[in-house]
Amino acid sequence: GNVIRIYSVFGNPNVFGEFLTLTVPIVFAGFNLQRNKIFKSIYGLVFLLGMLNVLLTFSRGSMLSIFIVMVMIVVFKDRKYLPLLFVMILLSPLVMPSSLLERILTIFQGGDTSTSYRVSIYMASSDMLRDHLLTGVGLGNFKVLYNAYAYSAAKSFHAHNTVLMVFIELGLMGLLAWLYMMFVWTREVLSSQKTDSEWSYYAFAAFAGVLGCTLQGMVDHIWHNYDILFFYFFMIAFGFIASNIAKEQLNDEK
Repeated sequence: GNVIRIYSVFGNPNVFGEFLTLTVPIVFAGFNLQRNKIFKSIYGLVFLLGMLNVLLTFSRGSMLSIFIVMVMIVVFKDRKYLPLLFVMILLSPLVMPSSLLERILTIFQGGDTSTSYRVSIYMASSDMLRDHLLTGVGLGNFKVLYNAYAYSAAKSFHAHNTVLMVFIELGLMGLLAWLYMMFVWTREVLSSQKTDSEWSYYAFAAFAGVLGCTLQGMVDHIWHNYDILFFYFFMIAFGFIASNIAKEQLNDEK
């Protein structure tokens, strides 16, 4: 049946879900690290509302991404929540509204209009990539050239895949540069996990959020919205700064 999908100030439920995937992990870290009971309660309330909002976006990509993000944080940083996480997974099909459950289950089913629409765009995008493999088409030129490659009536301003979009617009060297940047950043954040400081927790939360949002970028172009583009790289910067502070604290202890 028809469902009402919320989108806050972002104008699109998927975009709102991407924003929540990036920011909710930081709120969760704040909740666990905050010692003041009042602030801890505020963090906890904001976290619960954030998770509820992810569900109310009915964005399959966001729901799957935030689930992976929270599992990562619980497994690697806060294992005391493992039993609770396990119970929630078991009980969720029983307490979840049928409309939400049906939406989630379509992730594992083929044939819906959203999936077939994307497949058509991926086919056209692949053709465009094949013709401009090394140099790319240039930033912002995808939507200019797309009509020449489009299949049937599937209109689009982007490739519905962030990695594919970077490859198409920036070419092979642009893609390799972005992947190298992400590799260096990941190595920086993970190397700070040797210390058990608050900053290493925040660094990992930022890392998990960016990774989750990037996974969502496998089925959507997350950077077509400038707000998400800003918050994506803001979280990368925050993760980098937090990991450096954590490593400085470790060096000072030595």
